[in-house]
Amino acid sequence: MPSELDARLADPGYTPARAELPGLLTIVMGDNEVASDRAEKAVAKLGLVAVHEVLGALSSTKGAQRARIVRTAGRLARAVEGDAQSRLRVAIIGHLEDEDAVVRRQAIVALGRLGGGEVVDALCARVRVETRVEHHRALADALGKTHDPRAREALDALRELARQHGDPSLDRVLAEATIKVRRGEARVAPSKIRVNVRVAKPRETWFHTRRGLEEFVIEELLASKLGGRLVAPGLVAATWRGALGELASARTALRFGFPLPQQSVKEAGSVDNAVVRALTSDAAAELTSEFTDGAIRYRLEWAEAGRRRGGSMRVAEAVLEKRPNFVNDSRDAAWEAVVYDRGPLVQVELWPRGLTDERFSYRQALLPAGSHPTIAAALARAARVTDQDVVWDPFVGSATELIECARLAPGAKLYGCDIDDAALEAGRTNLAAASVKATLTCMDARAFRAPVKPTLIISNPPMGRRVADIDSLRDVFAKVIARAAEWLPPGGRMVWLSPVPEETEALARQHGLHVTGRRDVDMGGFSAEMQRIERQPRTEPQA
Repeated sequence: MPSELDARLADPGYTPARAELPGLLTIVMGDNEVASDRAEKAVAKLGLVAVHEVLGALSSTKGAQRARIVRTAGRLARAVEGDAQSRLRVAIIGHLEDEDAVVRRQAIVALGRLGGGEVVDALCARVRVETRVEHHRALADALGKTHDPRAREALDALRELARQHGDPSLDRVLAEATIKVRRGEARVAPSKIRVNVRVAKPRETWFHTRRGLEEFVIEELLASKLGGRLVAPGLVAATWRGALGELASARTALRFGFPLPQQSVKEAGSVDNAVVRALTSDAAAELTSEFTDGAIRYRLEWAEAGRRRGGSMRVAEAVLEKRPNFVNDSRDAAWEAVVYDRGPLVQVELWPRGLTDERFSYRQALLPAGSHPTIAAALARAARVTDQDVVWDPFVGSATELIECARLAPGAKLYGCDIDDAALEAGRTNLAAASVKATLTCMDARAFRAPVKPTLIISNPPMGRRVADIDSLRDVFAKVIARAAEWLPPGGRMVWLSPVPEETEALARQHGLHVTGRRDVDMGGFSAEMQRIERQPRTEPQA
């Protein structure tokens, strides 16, 4: 019959008391694996309080019970530091020579998760004497988890044993362990993207953006004399020759990358092999060596297939064999290799994920409902803001739209209102970081009275996941459009994103305004329409 302690262990939020430790260790050593695992976690929560009794249990138990206590000691060691961790580590190392094979295996597993110089030395020494295949697998896995370059010789020895055993599962563990150790070696050396190196020849470059904003990316690239052409929704290509840092200036792009030559799946034999061909190509080697200081580390991402751990490991192993300086490292990579599986062809794109994006460094205060800065930059461009404009954002939030307007027209006068004090505080923080002056007011847009009538109204109002009920905002939208009709002078305009485009267009026309631009924009999980609404200039009657 389950005890009261068993019942408490079933609660994920359970925090044990010191007096419950003996009972927890009894459950750890029991035959119920689920309860034993829960009890282990509870013992680890006790931290330093549990160290003495766990060490005592290690010396007083045998067989399966000792194996479970070794496992618990490993988990507890990860929860403590200093002398307490050292004592547990030494005790676990001692059990590498336990007469019970199950205890030895649990000691190997526990040590791999701990790491450290003495752990690596102990595991390497164990490789020379351990005879069981399952222990060889555990040793390979544990050595890989240490990420320690000193483990390479032991892994080579295990690889020779794997050939003798003919064990495919050991081969797989060794391959993964080798990659992890190579990552550890690579992390010793810095890996930094070169920003100011100028390329010797033109390079095809892809600029990714939100669907609907491609025109603005092309406009920015043309202004930078890069040129640009639409490839697909959300993707613009340009032929570039210059320094890497120059490419980071397009404010309406999400990121940029470099496509490698396409590979035929049929010729390669499989998708994985096609990816390997791309990553080991001369084009990949030339690009990464040209723009990387130190070790070349990359992270593999499958664009259309989700997470493919098996495929990633096979690719990483094959790439490492052909190009030993090209190391897969999901945690600390300077490059990201994005794989596009397109049926008969595979395309791999390399983008410099280690390049610091300085475009929107003014965003010191972020809001869950804040505008994405690339969308704000596109709104400012669509508005054709000038130094003569008086700009009002009726849903100013963190002030991103106003700041992007100021970047295009430093002389424009800027006003904004919002009903959320926290949002306005974030807006003021960001404005100060951007060195932009604007007047922000805590007020509902329907009640706001501008000291100077605006010539431009710009906004990304609450919508989608940023508001629970869009119906509650319909009246606000209607009042803002009515205010635009009242305030905007001839030639004045309103540029915003509408979640109910047909309704807001109809309202604009009812008020005598003209909708002169409409485009559907991907907002990240839903769409909205960017609308440009204008009061047309008066035309003088002919005599």
